[in-house]
Amino acid sequence: MLIWELSHLTNLEELDLSETGLNGTPNIQDCKTLSRLKRLKSINLSDNNFNKSIISCLTALPSLKILDLTSSFSWGSSFPVQGMFILKEI
Repeated sequence: MLIWELSHLTNLEELDLSETGLNGTPNIQDCKTLSRLKRLKSINLSDNNFNKSIISCLTALPSLKILDLTSSFSWGSSFPVQGMFILKEI
């Protein structure tokens, strides 16, 4: 529900959702909805609990330059590097 509400803020450039208790795996619809934030340059998702698939979802943000996932989840044995390369460079 939070993603749907945020998707209406199409001029949003910075978003801080740190320490909000978000968790789990975003579904395909959530990622599509999030992609409406075309001007979002910075997102802070630190201190939450996500699955590694959040990286794929965040690649839908065309203007994203700053991403903070500090203490958001345990990377486990592998890191989805290929997903990070899709994020545009500054």
